[in-house]
Amino acid sequence: MTTTSLIHYFLAFLESLDVTPIFLVPGATLDPLVQALAEDQSLKAVCCSHEVSAGYMADGYSRVTGKPGIMAVMGGPGASHAMTALLTVKTEQIPLLLVTGDVDSKLADLHAFQNPGPALLNQSAWLEPLMLKSWRIQDPAEAPKILAQAQTCLKAWPAGPLHLQIPVDLWEKPLEADLPALKLTITETPPLSPERIRQLGDKLKSSVKCALWVGSSLKASLAAPQLESLANSLQIPVITSLRAKGLLPENHPLSMGVFGFGGNSRAEQLLLSEELETLVVLGVRPSERNTLSWHADLLTGKRSILWVDQTTQPQWAKAFPQLEVISANPNAILEALATQIPPLPESLRAQRLAWLKFIKERPAKLQPPERETLATYFKLLRQAIEPTAPVFVDAGLVKRNAGSLWQALQPDTFYISSEVGAMGWAIGAGIGAAFAQQKPVVVLTGDGSMRMQGTEISTAALHRLPILFVVFKNGTLGSVAQRLAESPSSQSLLQLPPIQWTVFAKSLGVPAQQVNSPADLANILAEKQVLKGPFLIEILLPISDSQAPERAVPRLERPEHPGYLSRPSEQDL
Repeated sequence: MTTTSLIHYFLAFLESLDVTPIFLVPGATLDPLVQALAEDQSLKAVCCSHEVSAGYMADGYSRVTGKPGIMAVMGGPGASHAMTALLTVKTEQIPLLLVTGDVDSKLADLHAFQNPGPALLNQSAWLEPLMLKSWRIQDPAEAPKILAQAQTCLKAWPAGPLHLQIPVDLWEKPLEADLPALKLTITETPPLSPERIRQLGDKLKSSVKCALWVGSSLKASLAAPQLESLANSLQIPVITSLRAKGLLPENHPLSMGVFGFGGNSRAEQLLLSEELETLVVLGVRPSERNTLSWHADLLTGKRSILWVDQTTQPQWAKAFPQLEVISANPNAILEALATQIPPLPESLRAQRLAWLKFIKERPAKLQPPERETLATYFKLLRQAIEPTAPVFVDAGLVKRNAGSLWQALQPDTFYISSEVGAMGWAIGAGIGAAFAQQKPVVVLTGDGSMRMQGTEISTAALHRLPILFVVFKNGTLGSVAQRLAESPSSQSLLQLPPIQWTVFAKSLGVPAQQVNSPADLANILAEKQVLKGPFLIEILLPISDSQAPERAVPRLERPEHPGYLSRPSEQDL
């Protein structure tokens, strides 16, 4: 046994997780932790402008490293500010530990200022739905057991946010315990039988017109080479969800791009065509965005559809009766298919190659001419940025445009908030990613998102992080303006103040330049120092140039109609 203090035991716990930095917003109930972190040489602390930004940074750090993100804020108002970030990591299964400071334990049942306890703010009640698990340390002797449980939960699946609440007077109390050691917990899903794997392989080889649709439940570092091997062996076209964009490099001849929100016409033509005979879905959640609002043509015809995901729920089969649903680890299934299924017979291979040639030569849907300039901007950025650089994309039109116009050339390089999509998420998440690896990071955002989280670029300036912020400025809330295009009176309400983001950025210590044409952007990108960052590029767009085309989504109001997919109820999902 070692005699130490709760705070030093907690710092050793953080070191055992092999994570740094800790993203925080200081407050009175965190003073002992802030002081200890400032004195500690092995852990880095980052002071953020806002609690939700601290959560987004921890989120981005976790996404690029696979390690838990750590954030610390004061209880009460600090925790309430962080809730959108907590909602994001909960729904998108990102491991994160939230540490909140609490008032002195002797004041827990009194109306102390900013008391997060039930006597005043009742913090536990409104945080509980967002947490996988929450603990409040009431005695330092409880810390070893509680932190061991937290350590296990942070390494387990499904991932998500955990909460640790510590009263300010306990931080420096003595504690006798051995320092924590790293414990890895790997949750395995029972594998499918060899016979079942063979059946899946037969399904992929039973028809000429067959496709793979893959999603973010596949762990890219493991799945990417296996996916490419399987696609090459079977000459099978691959479609991805937006969050899995780049899992098969989009310059690969078998990549059909993204289906769903931000998707492209080639993927839509393939996945919604009546000619498709077999579709195998690995790791895609049948959510509204992934399925183009449960597109009515997705399950039409006589196609055979097999949906495999580790988080598949029994309700899916009820909501989507046309599916053959298998609850299994899609990573294990992909590995088995890639290593155990023999290549196509020559006769079937020749037929599939002919079908692939037909798919690629089929005319794509025409895009509005005004989008050509926007496409040129994305192409210039793609040419200037290293293929391995992480790109974080914000909510709104920039996400829809990036889905179809940005070419992801490597797995684990395209990051979005797929389920919550809070505006400004990419700014904080990109900063967190830059702390993780100290190599160039790109943030694609809009002027609406900058109004919400733009001040956080000052953190990038303070720490001289290699981030390129690209702001697509159209002067309006573009997604809403597009939906309300038939309502002229609404457009004036949606107009944004004419903020010059270059001036704003420079006032926060970030060099910036404005772009009025593709030639301007090409000249700026030729100056290599802009990619060493931090640097901000403000691209001025007319509203019409920034709008991705809205998809006409056929939906069926009568669920009994055969061959169509009705919108499932909230209970079903």
